[in-house]
Amino acid sequence: MIEKQAKNSTQEKPTQKRRVAGTMKEMFVLPLPDDFDEPLEDMKEYVDAQH
Repeated sequence: MIEKQAKNSTQEKPTQKRRVAGTMKEMFVLPLPDDFDEPLEDMKEYVDAQH
């Protein structure tokens, strides 16, 4: 068992490419509707009651 572990540890491990954060930034851009910040119809009563 010890020999098997020693053999496995000396074998070359495949190199993994490191990921770089932000490589897909701005790759997928969805247009937002003009009324994006407006309250939803279902929530209008709640929002009006809060103000």
